[in-house]
Amino acid sequence: MKTILGCLLVTASLSLSWAAELNFYPLFSDHGILQQNAVVPVWGTGTPGATVAVSYGGAKASGVVDPAGKWMVRLQTPKADEGAFDGIDLSVASGSTQKVLKDVVVGEVWIGSGQSNMDTPLKDYVVSKDEIGLANHPGIRLYSAAFAGGGASVSGDFSQDAWNRCVPEVAAKASATGYYFCRELHRALKVPVGFINMAVGGSPLSNWMLPSWIENDPRTAPDYQAFKSGSYPAWVADRVKLVAGWEAQCAAEKARGLPLTQHWHPFHGERPDLPIEGIVGNHHVTHIAPTMPFVFKGLLWDHGESGVGYQLTGDYAIYFSIILDHWRKGFGYDLPVVFIEKGGAWGPTICDLDFTNATYPTQTTPIALKDLPPAAPKAGPVFESFEKGSYVWGRMHALPGCYMATARDLQAALHPPDKDKYGFRFFLTALHKVYGKPGEWFGPMMVSAKREGAQVRLRYQYASGGMVALGGKPPQGFYVADADGKSDWVAARIEGSEIILTGPSLAAAKTVSYADVSDGRVMWANVFSREGLPAYPMTIRIE
Repeated sequence: MKTILGCLLVTASLSLSWAAELNFYPLFSDHGILQQNAVVPVWGTGTPGATVAVSYGGAKASGVVDPAGKWMVRLQTPKADEGAFDGIDLSVASGSTQKVLKDVVVGEVWIGSGQSNMDTPLKDYVVSKDEIGLANHPGIRLYSAAFAGGGASVSGDFSQDAWNRCVPEVAAKASATGYYFCRELHRALKVPVGFINMAVGGSPLSNWMLPSWIENDPRTAPDYQAFKSGSYPAWVADRVKLVAGWEAQCAAEKARGLPLTQHWHPFHGERPDLPIEGIVGNHHVTHIAPTMPFVFKGLLWDHGESGVGYQLTGDYAIYFSIILDHWRKGFGYDLPVVFIEKGGAWGPTICDLDFTNATYPTQTTPIALKDLPPAAPKAGPVFESFEKGSYVWGRMHALPGCYMATARDLQAALHPPDKDKYGFRFFLTALHKVYGKPGEWFGPMMVSAKREGAQVRLRYQYASGGMVALGGKPPQGFYVADADGKSDWVAARIEGSEIILTGPSLAAAKTVSYADVSDGRVMWANVFSREGLPAYPMTIRIE
């Protein structure tokens, strides 16, 4: 509650300070960007009762400042011209007063949220050492978020934020994933691209949803009630004990004359006895809500490492669907979401990692494709649909307008070093699913397995360009299971966008699997599309 009230007080103080002065909300600044070819809300503050007129090139709109000193109009923005990266004036006038923002462009505007893998800056990754010096992109506009604090104590002050053209010193501090995404989208569409980073490192999913959302949803209400009455008070009590212990240690060391510079507050100085509203939903209040109802083309989401959070139990995909529903209502449109699955040691594109810096490891030498284990794994459950699957990212992928970018063959670490590849996978998924461009964006996926005499033919989707086996070996990782669940490896060969299985075990086989293991480490899987995307691990019935 303290965090929420603090945010509201900041917003109120900003409104009061601007009430006698015409102003744009800080989301609008010099070098800004508006979503092209859309009706975009533009808002700010002014004198109550005054008429305001907003213009952007040939687009004009007017409105009246409400009693609270706020105004909002809706502008129809033009279509962006390819190759035109310099902006024009966005102005608001009221009486004899005018406020003008310079170099505002139209293009594609995206927001990024989640945890540290969306938040961490370009300068923290070795892969970006040479890229930063090349990051002169006048058509890319980055919003430099000025958020203070850590964990649940993060607070936002949009009055300290601004849009900037992408130059090396700006790019270095920008989201690494967001930068690489923007770079690729800018190259592909040849129009301006904007990105706002709203991620918070270490934030669990519960930070992004208001308590009322989950308390009033029948799918999550029982878990939330148990959380309120049991696990949350216990969590607070543990925090109180930890802080008390820390304070006692500091007092004892102070009495002995020891320096205290190495002793940090366990919770970044915030209260150990936070009310539930201080963590559940606090980042929605400080980060997302203040941007509503701005128009974004879509949301990039890199999250999941902390789960739902704070011992609040339940299905991550259900909680995410609740967040998505409420965010879409808040923005007023069906905001598309591109999220990325967790990376994992999978197949012959993985490199060794040097964990000298455990937080930001670097890549070293490639790992050779492993031989198949002597025994085939137990077959996984038969795939029926993403919605019914056991894979949480698959269930999120089944949500309307929610698309999963593949990452199982990318590096697995607290902060994977190949952020360029993560950004590219986000881009590839957005290009085909949000922008509708032709081409494959997902790894090859089995859709049927049919007997043809002594062999089985596997048909695939997302493999129109054909498939390849990497690592200098034939395609491997396919196994079949009989009615008793006994698994055996089978040989495979690629025929264009299909795979043919052979072997004596096929006669009694009921299902066929590819790399379908629960621990996610399959260094022997080697089937990829020609676009470089890994085949999807799954089990299906043989017809």
